[in-house]
Amino acid sequence: MTLPNASPITNVVAAIDAILRHPRRVMFQLRQPDAGKLIAMMLLVSVVCSLIYGVVAGTFSGGDQLWAAPSKIASGLMISALICLPSLYIFTCLSGSQARLVEVCGLLAGCSC
Repeated sequence: MTLPNASPITNVVAAIDAILRHPRRVMFQLRQPDAGKLIAMMLLVSVVCSLIYGVVAGTFSGGDQLWAAPSKIASGLMISALICLPSLYIFTCLSGSQARLVEVCGLLAGCSC
């Protein structure tokens, strides 16, 4: 399977661009041997964005919420994704998909961005 824009996703900016503009390119990259790097980049984007959101939410209360809200939101997002991963993989397999666990992890990381 070759895509017209199948160049490797090498940095965080390219990962964000690929998620927004070319989601099939992300799926193609998740099938390649170095998919772990892409998953790590997408998780990094997700954590940074949730931390920024937490800081904004924490400014409404001020004080300790400036550090507590970002940590609660980022950890809650990552823990909920980790809890949902096994059932997502099982339901993906039951629906007849041929996706591997690494691809499902990448999809979950991309959706949490």
